[in-house]
Amino acid sequence: MTDIDQGAELEPEGAGSKRSPLKFWAMIGGAALLLVIAGGGVWYFLLGGRAELAGGARKAEAPLPQFVQLKPFVVTIASRAGPSRFVQLGVSFEIPGPAAAAMINAVLPEVQDALRRTVLGFKAEDMQTPAGLDKLRVAIRSAVNAMLAQVLGPERIQKAAGGGSPGGLVQQVEFSTLVVE
Repeated sequence: MTDIDQGAELEPEGAGSKRSPLKFWAMIGGAALLLVIAGGGVWYFLLGGRAELAGGARKAEAPLPQFVQLKPFVVTIASRAGPSRFVQLGVSFEIPGPAAAAMINAVLPEVQDALRRTVLGFKAEDMQTPAGLDKLRVAIRSAVNAMLAQVLGPERIQKAAGGGSPGGLVQQVEFSTLVVE
């Protein structure tokens, strides 16, 4: 019979106890690559990367304008051609935001009074031409903004306008109703 050494090792010395450093770093690199690919997929499909790549960078949308609409009112104004005439006027104010609307509504009687006083300064013939209506718009805007600044104070107006509207709370005046009889 032959002597067989039962304690002999079949593998070369030290080969089984250490892993190859190349395999270790390959697994780390593969895991990192997998994470990068997964992150890119999430960005592309879920976070809008597809739209960004297709059309370039997204442009910020401009906010929609906000308006305060006043009830139509009737004023008797003078005419150059003879008797007084009636004017029914409905006005909408373009404003910077909801805080401005709250302020205008808080002092609505004063706003309506300033509006009526401004309209009384015009003749009926002035309200029948585009140039006359533009003058009326400018006059209403400046009169209402001046009245708001006097009643509310410039600090409140700047705060409600967000600091971006140096002319006042009323940015534009639009006529929803205009009837001259």
